Amino acid sequence: MNTLKQVLSDKKVWVALVGLVGGIAVALGVSESTVATVSGGALSVISVVMLAVMGVKKAKSTKQTASDPEQPDANDQESDGLG
Repeated sequence: MNTLKQVLSDKKVWVALVGLVGGIAVALGVSESTVATVSGGALSVISVVMLAVMGVKKAKSTKQTASDPEQPDANDQESDGLG
């Protein structure tokens, strides 16, 4: 199941799928302008969705691996001129 998730979260797979469907549509006689319009729209949507998915994945991995933020101690404040 994890392998399927990895494949479906790869933007290259979706781009290849849109290209395949577009090629088949042209071969079946759909006008090239319609195929170009639909393919362009699909690729735009895929890009935005994949960007969001990757952002969520990155946020989850960062949250899991991040330790507690450092608390500045008195020596750090003095050296910065803030204390």
